[in-house]
Amino acid sequence: MISLEAIGYIERLLATRGITDYYLDVYSLVLDPLKTDFYTEANRGFLYLLTHELPEGTRIASETNILEIDSSWWPRGITKIQEFGGQIAVHFPSPGNVYQLEFIRAIPRP
Repeated sequence: MISLEAIGYIERLLATRGITDYYLDVYSLVLDPLKTDFYTEANRGFLYLLTHELPEGTRIASETNILEIDSSWWPRGITKIQEFGGQIAVHFPSPGNVYQLEFIRAIPRP
């Protein structure tokens, strides 16, 4: 479930970029449980990670951010919402740990 706190945090992140007019929706990346590496299509928006239950050793990289899950990940609270832009590459240490990644997608309006 997407909380108002999460949406407010994302709105503040967008405001720091000067983005005030945008479209928000939910983007789900469905994962094959037999694979460890995944790639998304590039897009013109920003993706904000909502899935927080990730195994240590997970790596999510995009054109704008690299996130590596280690033992410091668990106590981070709302700052677990990480921003990614462009194509995303995901690597899991072993297959079958996560079946879907959830993001809020923000697409700036021209």
